[in-house]
Amino acid sequence: MSYEALVGMLLAKLAQIASTENGNAVKDFVVSVPGYFTDRQRRALMDAAKIANINLLRLMNEHAAIALGYGIFRTAELPEADPIKIVFVDIGQSATSVIVGSFLRSEAKVLSVASDPSLGGRAVDTLLVEHFSNQFLEQYKVDPRTRPRPLLRMRAECEKLKKVLSSIPESPLNIECLMDDIDVKGFMKREDLEALITPLCKSLETLCRRALESAGLTAADIHSVEIVGGSSRIPAFKQAIETVFGGNLRTTLNADECIARGCAMMGAILSPAFKVREYKLVDVYPFEVSVLKELRMGGSELITLMPPMHALPATKALSFPNQGPFSLTMKYLDTQGHIDFGDFHVEEIADAPDAKVRVKIRLSSNGVAEVATAQLLQEVEVEEIIPTEDVSKKAPSTESKDVEMKDQLVDGPSTSKDDASASTEPVAPGNNEVLDGGENENNGVVPMEAEVETPKTRKVKKLKTSDLIVKQGLIGVGLGSKALADAIEQESKMQAQDLYLREKADARNALEAYVYEIRSRLDEYGGDLREFCEEKVCSNFKLLLDKTEEWIYDEEGERAGKSVLQSKREELAAVAAPILSRKYESDNREVQIKNLEEASAMYKQVNIQTELYDHLTDAERESILKKCEETDRWLVKEREAQAVLPKASDPTLTLARITEALTSLHAVCRPIYSKPKPKPPVPEVAQEAPMDTTSGNAEGASASATSGEEKSAAKDMQSNSHPEPTPQAADMEM
Repeated sequence: MSYEALVGMLLAKLAQIASTENGNAVKDFVVSVPGYFTDRQRRALMDAAKIANINLLRLMNEHAAIALGYGIFRTAELPEADPIKIVFVDIGQSATSVIVGSFLRSEAKVLSVASDPSLGGRAVDTLLVEHFSNQFLEQYKVDPRTRPRPLLRMRAECEKLKKVLSSIPESPLNIECLMDDIDVKGFMKREDLEALITPLCKSLETLCRRALESAGLTAADIHSVEIVGGSSRIPAFKQAIETVFGGNLRTTLNADECIARGCAMMGAILSPAFKVREYKLVDVYPFEVSVLKELRMGGSELITLMPPMHALPATKALSFPNQGPFSLTMKYLDTQGHIDFGDFHVEEIADAPDAKVRVKIRLSSNGVAEVATAQLLQEVEVEEIIPTEDVSKKAPSTESKDVEMKDQLVDGPSTSKDDASASTEPVAPGNNEVLDGGENENNGVVPMEAEVETPKTRKVKKLKTSDLIVKQGLIGVGLGSKALADAIEQESKMQAQDLYLREKADARNALEAYVYEIRSRLDEYGGDLREFCEEKVCSNFKLLLDKTEEWIYDEEGERAGKSVLQSKREELAAVAAPILSRKYESDNREVQIKNLEEASAMYKQVNIQTELYDHLTDAERESILKKCEETDRWLVKEREAQAVLPKASDPTLTLARITEALTSLHAVCRPIYSKPKPKPPVPEVAQEAPMDTTSGNAEGASASATSGEEKSAAKDMQSNSHPEPTPQAADMEM
């Protein structure tokens, strides 16, 4: 099995954990990688993501994740114009990285990163194992380094000792039966541990200085130093960092989760499902990338493509004369020399010695280099039409002359043959032919036909671009298509097998738990199902439960599949169903009877003479009372019949029958009981009598206001026509 397949298994398990915690299937992931990962390692991790069937949004450098997680949550604390310089020292289990970053309120920029893949907590564990192994060899004559199992136990105990000495000044080391049934004991003080890891502390100081030098800064330019990583808690490592940067060490970041949080934020930024405020992140590529160009006809050239700490992503273009087919080999330059990580071949090139070849090499956001395009650039001479504006500038226009000639012809039109023949200008042949003795159709005027000029051209040089075919070689390609497909198929089969085994284990546990639960509930001492089961049935059921338990633990039960385990549980559930039903009926019967009785009592209230029900007719009242009495009699009869039955027998008064009776009661009584009371009639409001100046009207109005008995008379007066005005009223109107 390949390394990619093993990492794919790990990623698939992590995806399963994430989906379980989230409650929904998670397919989009941002995976962090150490900054020192090469192109080959990154491609291998991308293949592992394909094997795990996850959508890899981004391979994110760990130093970039730390910088993003630091800056995006501290925008209120960061300056707007003058950036501050922050150093992050990440000391993990296997590697250490020192990152120098520049931060603004709107931007985080990684200036430099220095890494040591061999400096970390595991190196401390190795020194402790070596120390105590030599001590035990001398004291107990055993060497745990000679056997794998004792060595693993020894390493685990030394890791615990390292953590203890990070908090207390001294601690013993006791391991029982380490080898050959021999118990070993050791002891160490923190001072001894610090002396033991002095070379590691020196390496850490060198790494910090290298990061500063690469960024072009000094310790005085640093605003603060953040330490992260599990091994950053070792006091000796803290002292080494303070030696370089001073005592301004901070632990405001989560030492164990800061990289994961940065990846989560990048996932939210890349996902359309989340809205994140704009925050720019500028990452760097720690390696110097070179390209070796080799011609098929012979000769090679090493070209520096990108210097160390170049911005990521990036695209670079190379141009060189066309010398036939060639190949490009991508190389890293590190302390051990050049490391090849990719090759690309351009074979089909036209024979054009004067042409040039332009190749664009792209370094993606994942840190993977590839040839984006390869083009052949040729200068060719082509003819192009001179624009009209250029011609008009060089030659005078004849348009004005034509206009003048037309004006003369219009001013003095000739209508005779002699005038027509006396013209000094030749008549061009065309549609305007002379008819009937020299006159033409257009009132004797012979218009001139415009002369058609041939477009003028000129020769110019243009750049012709032709795309070239680029083939990737075998260096750093990762898994082939067939190997990748086989790994994906194998991973799918293993995931299906894991799912089946989980479901089988769940079925076994469910069967075992059911046996224990039912058997305890059937126990004659305190079992809540015992009184609902007949003696013979209970004995046979217990015997079946015991046999099922024995079957679970014997060889046949161990080999049984998921479906067999499920059928066993269903068999037990079929036997237990009547017993559980009787228990449920008994527990809920009285509650349902109470509901029926309360409904009947509520409907009987219509017989009480109150204003709430005085709108109901006698027939409606009689219908409700009749149904309620019928229901009460049925309930009394059924309760008496049920009371004489033992609990182990099937009930006659079931919840279903009580619910049916309640439904029937509601169907008859509820429409009548809920019948709305009719609204009272609205009394008519008497209109006010119109004002009149006559004494009769005044007297009528006064009478209607003072006497309640004369309201009808006043109403009649208002409905009649107005009386004739009296003489006094007529005089007043005049």
